[in-house]
Amino acid sequence: MTRMGKNRETTTTTIRPFEDDLEKLDEICDAEDKSRSEKIRELISREVDRHDDDAYNADALPSDERLRDAYETLLDVSEEVFEGGGQRCTLDEAKNSLYSNRIPKDAVRKQLVKPLKDDDLVRIDRGMSSVWIVVRPRDAVMQSSDGRAVATDGGER
Repeated sequence: MTRMGKNRETTTTTIRPFEDDLEKLDEICDAEDKSRSEKIRELISREVDRHDDDAYNADALPSDERLRDAYETLLDVSEEVFEGGGQRCTLDEAKNSLYSNRIPKDAVRKQLVKPLKDDDLVRIDRGMSSVWIVVRPRDAVMQSSDGRAVATDGGER
């Protein structure tokens, strides 16, 4: 559910982003033929939607905040729509986006991806040259009676 619309009022705010992030943002804006303001509004709206209770059933996501954040991050990173009910990214892309000081890259698969797989929120597909993480879309996930996420999109469990 997006709130982007022509009749919404805008406001002015000042932020102090890191210089290298702003340079990369400008490159993204150029590639997408959008202004910096337009792209920042889009990113803010997407983040607000992500936390909006009406946008999706947050109860269907893992109760562990780390896993919830990992699922949301994988949704954001996995832009390539995958036929069969999901988006996908490579395992390397997943590791690069999920690692932190608390979870090193080599532990991402075991500590984040595997529990998400066990909860049926992601699936691992081994291709010829890459390992893919297929992420179930928000609207294909609901809460079952035992607390585990279940597919509502006809996909495999």
